[in-house]
Amino acid sequence: RIDWMLSTCATFVRGQYTSRRPSTKRKNDNGLIVLYQYEPCPFCRLVRETLSALQLDVEVRPCPMPSLTMSNSDAVQAGLSRYRGELLSLGGAQQVPFMIDGEVRMYDCGRIIQYLLQTYAGTEPPNNSWAVYLNRVAMSVNLMGSLTASHFRGMPHMGMVRVPSKPAEQPLELVSYENHAGCRLVRDAMCVLELRYVMRSSMANGADVTSCRRPLWLTDPNTSFETSDCHAACDYLYRVYANGESDASNVSWCAFTMRRLHAYFRVLNSCFVSAGPVSI
Repeated sequence: RIDWMLSTCATFVRGQYTSRRPSTKRKNDNGLIVLYQYEPCPFCRLVRETLSALQLDVEVRPCPMPSLTMSNSDAVQAGLSRYRGELLSLGGAQQVPFMIDGEVRMYDCGRIIQYLLQTYAGTEPPNNSWAVYLNRVAMSVNLMGSLTASHFRGMPHMGMVRVPSKPAEQPLELVSYENHAGCRLVRDAMCVLELRYVMRSSMANGADVTSCRRPLWLTDPNTSFETSDCHAACDYLYRVYANGESDASNVSWCAFTMRRLHAYFRVLNSCFVSAGPVSI
């Protein structure tokens, strides 16, 4: 399938960033981390990669674009988003990623990553001007790589635009690691369907996944459905939870592509702003 091929391309671009394991890890005593995000967002990907490398479980509340025919604010007021209204009330903005860890509430992928590394891996932040600057440059380069991966996952059904759906009474559970191509297809489906799920991170070598030793395992406690096949999982999610079609079919390919390019230019600009001039 073309989706699988494009997902594999995204894995090739970002494969090196979640293959490492930190030398130290502290138990999360605050319960599950909650992450508001949507799948193809390059900023959200950096946070998910860090969570995957740190082997931290997280409750994901997907916030895809509510509509392509109206603004996000108007769509939220019209009730076309399951979690963006909640995100707005908790954080004051519809910006993603947004993380909740106990009493900590935080926007901005750079701050979130620094918090996760410092809290759960014992990594201290840079303490001199050159180290700070080099860290900012590295973050900008990393973000551009994430942006390239997003380019391969830029169509509406690839986690980007909401599909009307029925809510699940209990959150689904996905054993996954960030850059597995099949896991990405399942996360895309749960994102557009706005299905809340618990993501249990596993490493690429499968050593810590489950007793079945598979890098992908989807469980739906609402129906007792389980599978390790990404295509069967996606078919199941759409069959059981989809309750209509996305409005993306009403938008021309050219208009959608222009909207994507505009968003990419904003991200590229943020990369250069993040690096900034060096001052010693």
